[in-house]
Amino acid sequence: MKHTDTEIEDAARRFEQLADNLDPASVATEDPSDLRAVAEAAEQVRRDEALVTERVAARARGRSWCHRCPARC
Repeated sequence: MKHTDTEIEDAARRFEQLADNLDPASVATEDPSDLRAVAEAAEQVRRDEALVTERVAARARGRSWCHRCPARC
C-alpha cells in the first residue's frame, strides 16, 4: 500500500509529538542504552538533513558544484 506525501508528513508529525511527550523514565527497558542509541541516530539524521539542505541551497544561490569537479562538467 502506497502512502501519499500528506499521509507520510502527518505520520511524521504524530511521531514527533509522541516522541516529544515521551518520558524515558516511564519506559521499562532492560538496558536504556538502546533507546539512547536510537535518539542519537535520529539526531544525526536531522543534522545530516540540515547539512544537505544547506548545501543544495548553496547551489540554488548560483554556486556551481562543477567548479570543483575534476572532469569540469
